[in-house]
Amino acid sequence: MPNLPSLPTVAPAGDTPASVSADDRVNARWSDRAGVAASLACAVHCALMPIAIGYLPAIGLSWVAGRGFHQGMAAFCFAAAVAAFIPGYRKHGMLLPAALGLLGVTLLGIEAFGFAGDCACCVAPGAEAAITTTLARWLPPAGGALLVVAHMLNHKYTCRCCQSGHQHAH
Repeated sequence: MPNLPSLPTVAPAGDTPASVSADDRVNARWSDRAGVAASLACAVHCALMPIAIGYLPAIGLSWVAGRGFHQGMAAFCFAAAVAAFIPGYRKHGMLLPAALGLLGVTLLGIEAFGFAGDCACCVAPGAEAAITTTLARWLPPAGGALLVVAHMLNHKYTCRCCQSGHQHAH
């Protein structure tokens, strides 16, 4: 991965790398992994839905195209982001992962909570789509991609800051 420019670092008050607890380090690792997994699941969902939408009722999965599913996934992505970026920021002091994560969660939230109707990416190909549906169709993949990049940067910056000699399972 190329070296990306980062926003200026700001040392959180009273939180030097030595004062970050082992629980924060473990929490940042699992939450970054959960965040990447949820974001990738979102991307796969959005890529496959236009193809699979007609088959979902036949196999009992029509709920996957519903609004509640998308709101639940957006809430899970938000929780994973908070659980990863707060301890990550305490550890490395870099704002870039949290800023990208906030933008990604915002895009997911706009689609999940802001537009009326079911999932915009779940509209069958060839169906008439309003401009807002067309716009909303791009929000989840863009938000998911931003979250994947944010979690990967957060993990990278957290590992770079580790001076304790412990090994990370990558």
